[in-house]
Amino acid sequence: MDKITSKHFMFFIICLTMLSIKLYPSLVIEWGGRDAWLYTLIAGLILITIGYIIINTFVKYSIPDLNFLYIKSFGKSFGTIFLLLFSVVLFLNCCESITALSSAIHTNLFIETPLFFSYLFLIIPCVYMASKGVESIFKLALVSITFMLICTFLIIILGLQYNKYLNVTPILENKLTLNSFFSILYALGLMSTFGISLPYIKNISKKNNLKAHYFTSIIIAVIIIVYSVFSIICSLGPIRANNLFYPEFIQAQRISYGGYVESGELFVLMEYMLGFIIKYLLCIYGIFYINQSKLTNKLKFFTIISIFIFLFCFYFSKNTYNFIVELNYLSLANLVVILIIPLIACMLFKFSHKAI
Repeated sequence: MDKITSKHFMFFIICLTMLSIKLYPSLVIEWGGRDAWLYTLIAGLILITIGYIIINTFVKYSIPDLNFLYIKSFGKSFGTIFLLLFSVVLFLNCCESITALSSAIHTNLFIETPLFFSYLFLIIPCVYMASKGVESIFKLALVSITFMLICTFLIIILGLQYNKYLNVTPILENKLTLNSFFSILYALGLMSTFGISLPYIKNISKKNNLKAHYFTSIIIAVIIIVYSVFSIICSLGPIRANNLFYPEFIQAQRISYGGYVESGELFVLMEYMLGFIIKYLLCIYGIFYINQSKLTNKLKFFTIISIFIFLFCFYFSKNTYNFIVELNYLSLANLVVILIIPLIACMLFKFSHKAI
């Protein structure tokens, strides 16, 4: 059974939307400074609007899957090209998931552990899990994302006492500038990983409540993201937060509660370990979904693509600073390919049906 409900789909939206921007908010803070949390909120509102248009189109016109939408909107030739681009960006997000998680663990916790060991530790089990089919991925995703959210809320609650709210004042001291625009742009790009969930709309058995559940999940995700950026600026200050690769790990080191909890790094590790493994599985199986008609052997496909991901991860992880810079380009690619192009496809689909 490969069907899910719109309630299950909520978990995918929350997980995929919040992971990247929570792990490296410095891309947003670099341009937005102490007001980065406010620009993140603006980007979140834009994402909610775009996402609603996309989801509403799928529901209103009973679109079966992403392939159907692209072919009908752009024609067979351009639709195939855009589906190929979507697959390429999913592949890059697979690489980002493994590299970012391994780099964060290596940088903050196990600095003596070689990165290739982390790659093998993550990729090989994922190949096995993906080969077992989408039903196994869905079951693992629901359990993992539940525990991931528990860790997220524990970090939020335990970290409240370390927020210094003077670090975010005065608000909008420099008013809106070109830097504000770039901060909003990169925040939207990092959150546009919401689009990774689009190939899985075909698995939703009943779409009657999909719009309501979409609103609930995306609002929860945006609230968590905005508070995460806000708390990092409050606890570390905008300058230090901008200069750290993975500031939430540093932020969590301060957590201490009643002599029982001496560091929140374990919660952060669990949060990202569970989240990025699910993101990786959803990305790699999304590639399979989009190109399913051309593929015959599932295990061979996942094995070959995992080898390429392993090699690309080596390239991305040569230098952590360069990797963070490359994430700027990936966030823009995500914004264009898996958010803006689906939005254009939905608008073209609507116009074509109105014309009829």
